[in-house]
Amino acid sequence: MEQEKLFSDIMNLIRETFPSMNNLTIEKPLLGQSEYSMDSLNTLKLIFILEKHFGFRFTPQELIPSNFKNIHTIGLLVSKKLSQSDL
Repeated sequence: MEQEKLFSDIMNLIRETFPSMNNLTIEKPLLGQSEYSMDSLNTLKLIFILEKHFGFRFTPQELIPSNFKNIHTIGLLVSKKLSQSDL
């Protein structure tokens, strides 16, 4: 999947799930002290939505804050997972 489309798909999933994030951009932080500041429950919800939408499971080693800090880092992780599932 083309990376720009992947980032767009992820952004749309997040906006549909969390309507308050309508101003979200690829680099805006999702975790920590940010405009959106997702808590642990919303982060889990996002993880489940990504797994269901893209048809894979994250490993415990992948579930680290740095992989979910913004759309860009999430997109890189999802892209890696999708390329592994193609093997």
